[in-house]
Amino acid sequence: SEESKHVSAMRLRVYLSPAQQKRSATWIWIAQRFRNEAVAWLNSRRRARAQWLAQHPGQKAPPDLAERDCKVLSRWLTEQLERSREFAVREFALVGGKQQLGEAFTRAWNCLSRGEREEVRERCKLLGIHLDWLGVPRTILDQVVRDLDKTCQKAIKDRAERKKARAEGKPGNRRLAGVPVFKKAHFPGSIRLQVDPARNPTFSQCWAAGEIVLPGLGRLLVRESGYDFPKTPPKLITLSRNAANQWHVSFVCVEGEGLGARKRAQAM
Repeated sequence: SEESKHVSAMRLRVYLSPAQQKRSATWIWIAQRFRNEAVAWLNSRRRARAQWLAQHPGQKAPPDLAERDCKVLSRWLTEQLERSREFAVREFALVGGKQQLGEAFTRAWNCLSRGEREEVRERCKLLGIHLDWLGVPRTILDQVVRDLDKTCQKAIKDRAERKKARAEGKPGNRRLAGVPVFKKAHFPGSIRLQVDPARNPTFSQCWAAGEIVLPGLGRLLVRESGYDFPKTPPKLITLSRNAANQWHVSFVCVEGEGLGARKRAQAM
């Protein structure tokens, strides 16, 4: 039907347990801080490239500066996480692989007093270590990098199109996409969780049964009724919190699979 073709996403209200709310709020806070750190890193890299080009007019930037910014940012993130893991293992005597280290660090961190936490934070600040990044799944940070990359590429594309239009004597696009900027931390926020249905059979089986199970959070209680979940599980789910402390999940649907159960029955 024509109605089904216009549906591209679904947004559902969910209820989180106190433990799920606490963990999700921590992830949102860390993701917001990481984004600002990444923006600062990107700004520093752009300034270094602009300075080099100004000093060497007519020449191409060297490979270390010419490479795609967010690709280098992803490697920088990996290096920072490795340093944080090494510090956490020494500081808290943690044992386990990368997958278990985040949970072990969270448990050890929660056992510290406020004074002990402040002392560890001060040492990390002096060493340039981001210990809190261990408390969030790497996939969330990777998605922040991808979102920043899309914003950067859109800004570059808009400026190239305007330059081309001006060369051809055309007005061009007056409103250009901006590069990523700092954002003030605020209570409402969201995180984007990557899920691979092919590698996560639990997620796929629960999805087929009309339930949402997210890695690291577990089963979410869906408030909405009268909806038929899309047959195809999404690979990216956004978990958001509004100013009223209400939680929602949203995801893109395969074309024609996003209608509620009643509307889908009427459309047949």
